[in-house]
Amino acid sequence: MNSRSVLVVCLLCIGITIGCASTAPPRPVEPVDLVQATTEVAEDQLLDVSIGVFDPGLPEEDEELPDGVQPEVRKAEARYMAHRLEETMQETGHWGAVRVVPPDAARGDVQVSARILASSGRDLNLYVSASDATGRVWFENRYKGRADPAAYQPETIGRTQPFQNVYNRVANDLVRALGKLDPEERIEIRRVAQLDYAADLAPMAFEDYLEVDRKGRKSIARLPAKGDPMMARVEEIREREYFFVDVLNQHYANFSQQMADPYDNWRMYSYEEQV
Repeated sequence: MNSRSVLVVCLLCIGITIGCASTAPPRPVEPVDLVQATTEVAEDQLLDVSIGVFDPGLPEEDEELPDGVQPEVRKAEARYMAHRLEETMQETGHWGAVRVVPPDAARGDVQVSARILASSGRDLNLYVSASDATGRVWFENRYKGRADPAAYQPETIGRTQPFQNVYNRVANDLVRALGKLDPEERIEIRRVAQLDYAADLAPMAFEDYLEVDRKGRKSIARLPAKGDPMMARVEEIREREYFFVDVLNQHYANFSQQMADPYDNWRMYSYEEQV
């Protein structure tokens, strides 16, 4: 075989290899099962969760944007992803009220915050932290996920989340951290959150009900008397604030629903480009 024939054969082999690589279907993503409650959780054991709108992870004004990062898309994703995590946590049945709130308003029994490190149609990279009202840090973890290609098929797009595995892993880690608390610790977290709110609202009356150690951990110094009228008024104000937060949370849900279709299509085209 002469040199020209060898070259032709090599080029044909390369063409066949490239063709096979470009037409081979993407490898499916192994699903992560969500850890759900198997029995009903007692009312006094349910902790409320505040999820702050995610930090979009945009650089400072004097820094350049990384390639492919669009600020307005990232800001929209920060709200959308927080809502997706909220829905995922609600499905577990392990929690009380789960709400999305502005980042600086994340307070309550348990607070969850996250920063978007990378986001495209193919990859999602989050940094997530969780803590409770006593100041105990539950975890600070980094989560990486590759999109499930099945979510971008014409018959499933919009009905399946390409990064649901990432949200499931975060929700499962929160459930595991919750499972490490005994019943008395859960009750204490609820009471500390209640007294902390009261101390912010009426410091003269409630600031000495909590103690703070050198590590910033809060504990109960004493409890208000049963039927304390001041505490009753604080609880009334707290319930009205919850009503406002619930209305705001519904706005985040509506926003996520409105952006779902164009966002799914944007991610699908972004995924196809990267593949």
